[in-house]
Amino acid sequence: MRIRDFDTPVMDKVYDTEVALDERYVGETPALKKVYDLFCKFRDKYSDNIVRKSLNMAGDKDLEAFCDACAELWGFESCSMIIKQANIFQFATFSLDMRVDLPSDKESMVEYGPNGVRFKSKYHVHLVTIGFTGLLMNAKFTNREVFAVFLHEVGHSFQSATNGQMNSLNQVNNIIMYFCMFLDLLNNPVEGVKEMLELMFASNGVMGVVSHGYKAIVKNPVGKALVNVLGAFSGIFDDVFYGVIFAARAVLTPASFIPNLVASITKLLFPTILVHGYGGEQMADSFAGDLGFGPDLSSAFLKTSKYGHDLDIVNKIPVLNAVVDLWCLPFEMIIRGFDEHPTDGARIRGMVDIMENDLKKGYFDPKAKKALERDIKALEKTVVDFEDDMRAHPFKYRQIFSSSMLSLIYNSGGGFKYNLLRSDHSGEKQKAYERSKAQGNVIKI
Repeated sequence: MRIRDFDTPVMDKVYDTEVALDERYVGETPALKKVYDLFCKFRDKYSDNIVRKSLNMAGDKDLEAFCDACAELWGFESCSMIIKQANIFQFATFSLDMRVDLPSDKESMVEYGPNGVRFKSKYHVHLVTIGFTGLLMNAKFTNREVFAVFLHEVGHSFQSATNGQMNSLNQVNNIIMYFCMFLDLLNNPVEGVKEMLELMFASNGVMGVVSHGYKAIVKNPVGKALVNVLGAFSGIFDDVFYGVIFAARAVLTPASFIPNLVASITKLLFPTILVHGYGGEQMADSFAGDLGFGPDLSSAFLKTSKYGHDLDIVNKIPVLNAVVDLWCLPFEMIIRGFDEHPTDGARIRGMVDIMENDLKKGYFDPKAKKALERDIKALEKTVVDFEDDMRAHPFKYRQIFSSSMLSLIYNSGGGFKYNLLRSDHSGEKQKAYERSKAQGNVIKI
């Protein structure tokens, strides 16, 4: 399948105002709809959610067509989704940030068109995502919600290529990472070598080998069967592992808190790591939001908060839930403070902030103005509805006391960390405009 409209004019009528083609609200373009339709064609075949009985997902022709369309739309040399049959409510990917075999100035790697940003073909960037069936095939989540989470993962590949501040932070963090790796090699050679191997694995070249190799294996009938069987068994192992972890949470929280505390101290010593991680999540959220899937991403986040985790047996029993959650609450509050992932409420407020700034500054295609205004209203309504439902039915939510804390966070405008790290992005988008104009990536509308 070819997506031929990437370089077609954004609109028929030409106006006098210049608009930068990067970091702006694009909306759900015809090309993106084609990619989304391919995703639905694949996912709808497994909508009965009988995951363990379905050994055909890896290597599915519709999944292959979807990945190929993604590669063409966003300029990846290859794109693959590794299916893992585990009841985990998430996707995962390998961001561009730590890939040392690409230019340090990652902003030079991208170009812009009517569908937003894409990588230049000469850089041969590869995308590898891991799709956990706990989300990918979960009937509680709509096609749009799951696709929005996938867009978030795609956004991680672009976060340092479309934002000068993120690119600068990435370069600083790489220096810190090399310094810490050198210390580990001196103090703990085994751990240091492990970190070096992880860095090599995260390189773009290795991502290409993984992506091409995986696609070649699942095209073979024997390889396809083997990959699906291994995916099912590894998923069962993950389910048992996480089930034990969640069940042990009541008594082991102080023990598991120690490594998190150590990680938090590291972030205090090198605060750019926290800022970069937090900003990266906001950029990835914004990527999905700029393509018209912000409301769907927000509802996916809030459903995850509401349903908790299917493997967390303790949280399904209200009395145990209350006891365990109260015991864990002080530890959870400290860990949350240093977690690079914003709370769900802060993530939605972040998307609203960025979209409202786009609306105010004019960083959008005028044809998409109504869609942008509609998305902002939908995002705001999602949060209000969630807060009302949380207060009206607290026992629906798995973590009773934590839910109360999150409700306070929502009502206080996203919380301390969100207000400390937030920015209106207007300065960055103005730089994007100037950079785009210098590169010729500016259109007249």
